[in-house]
Amino acid sequence: MTTAQFAREMGITAEHLRKVVQKIGHYYGITPTKLPSGHLLWPTDAPAKLKGGVK
Repeated sequence: MTTAQFAREMGITAEHLRKVVQKIGHYYGITPTKLPSGHLLWPTDAPAKLKGGVK
């Protein structure tokens, strides 16, 4: 999932998400894959994990 999609699911802005990842390398333990284009690719099950739906 894209950064914009992930941010929307988490209720934050994509800009905030990018800043957090740039600063500490992850968002609450979820680390995106960096594509050769520089874009970030997030696991599709990440929002559910953070919201407590998937263990």
